[in-house]
Amino acid sequence: MPGANLRLHNVLRYLHIDSATLCQRDFSALDCLSLDSRAVNASTLFLAISGSHTSGHQYIDMAAKSGCSLAFLDTAKSQQHGMLEERRGKSEHAISCLFVHDLQQKLADIAYCFYTGNNTTNQSQNALPSITAVTGTNGKTSVASLMAQLSSLCHEPSASIGTLGVNLFTKGAQQKLSETINTTPDIISLVTTLATLQKRGCTSVMLEASSHGLAQDRLSKLKVGCGVFTNLTQDHLDYHGSMASYGQAKRLLLKAQDLSEIVLNADDDESLKWQVETFDEQAVYWFSLHDLSAKRHGCWASEINYSTQGISFMLHARFPYFNAQQRVTGPLIGAFNVANLLAAVTALLAQGFSFAALVDAVSSISAVAGRMELFTSTKASVLVDYAHTPDALKQALLAARVHTQGKLICIFGCGGNRDSSKRVLMGRIAKQYADSIVLTQDNSRNEKPSTIIADIQKGLHDLAPHQSLSIELDREKAICQTWQASSVGDIILVAGKGHEDYLEINNQRIDYNERNIVRRLTSAVAPRTNTPSAQSSRGPQ
Repeated sequence: MPGANLRLHNVLRYLHIDSATLCQRDFSALDCLSLDSRAVNASTLFLAISGSHTSGHQYIDMAAKSGCSLAFLDTAKSQQHGMLEERRGKSEHAISCLFVHDLQQKLADIAYCFYTGNNTTNQSQNALPSITAVTGTNGKTSVASLMAQLSSLCHEPSASIGTLGVNLFTKGAQQKLSETINTTPDIISLVTTLATLQKRGCTSVMLEASSHGLAQDRLSKLKVGCGVFTNLTQDHLDYHGSMASYGQAKRLLLKAQDLSEIVLNADDDESLKWQVETFDEQAVYWFSLHDLSAKRHGCWASEINYSTQGISFMLHARFPYFNAQQRVTGPLIGAFNVANLLAAVTALLAQGFSFAALVDAVSSISAVAGRMELFTSTKASVLVDYAHTPDALKQALLAARVHTQGKLICIFGCGGNRDSSKRVLMGRIAKQYADSIVLTQDNSRNEKPSTIIADIQKGLHDLAPHQSLSIELDREKAICQTWQASSVGDIILVAGKGHEDYLEINNQRIDYNERNIVRRLTSAVAPRTNTPSAQSSRGPQ
């Protein structure tokens, strides 16, 4: 056994490589895997795969310099499989390189073998936390977070993985464990995270499944028990090319290993395509803001009430094994959050959770950070939301309107070097649903902010007499000036940044926490300070 490392031995056994191949060095310290040479150390097994732009092979010396002693190298030549090379690059640090044929296709099995002792075929269902994957244009983060909160309030600790990082929930209390580079991490990072969460007592994980992640096969061989589809609206056309391709990428979730339950949005016609493509062994459940047809199982809402404290509605559930209804109240804003909560509850009921326990838990949930997060004040109330697509902005404005007694003011911009076709659409939506509009900076990257603003303005012609438009590129100043001029009963929706803690301008990420700015402003704890962008830069990332 190489260096008395059982984990490594299990991986070599799966790969049909003789353990004696690695008997010359001590690898007993290896206890984690990584595809990123920047994240390795003496305890890491580096997996060097061939990517679409670069190959991990070129980072072997960097990994060795960081203390890594063993790397698996991807090779297309089957005759190289199991061959070992000892390398010493410019850093003069030695590293053992083991060639593995078709390494990229074996990543999931290697990760499962390393952390559980079995590959994906022989994997025990209870070896790692169960997984629910949530996909859709809008609502992924909210549904995943709400599911993790509710699950933890009803059962054992649960976690969410996605845009907000890796978060562990215990009895509803949230603890952030780490950031994620992508909404849906690579398979090695995912299985590594699952193993870490298992050690923390976590029994279930809610995973955001992005269209990029699905199209790039990042969920390959990952055991997903339940899938949730929220909705489909325009986004990422710069990557997918068309709405048809975008929708098709989302539906790849249906091919996830072990998927047995799928939850669909009855209010989105795209769900019909999902229903057609489901497999016989997959049970389909639905959620809706309206009555479900008698032939469908799932949850729906009626008698919805909105207040400054949140939402209240009658929750109806119809499943093969029970029918129930109960009024629920939660600290969420807007109709789409009713839909998000319905999706979360439906998915948990499909997995056998108690209806009564979930109803009790709803009153204890918290709003998701940066997702229609409400800050009240002596002037206007401010909503901080991540909305950065046309439909998300529309839904956020519609949600805010039902809570607005005075004027509804919308502050937003659009990202640079991304799908520019949505800019005019977002301008039209702001014109249709807001009383006052303030255009500002939002991750212009290396595109001119004035060009982005001009594109948005194409959708803002012929404003009504009661409407106003202003432009302030300094985002913090735009928020502060708008709030200072506001009145009690007004609501200011600040859209686009949400939970993010940076602005990306001229290829640099600048410290910028919108939630903290709004919290400080509305609580009047401290006067406005200069925009952080002038003082602290993280540099290109």
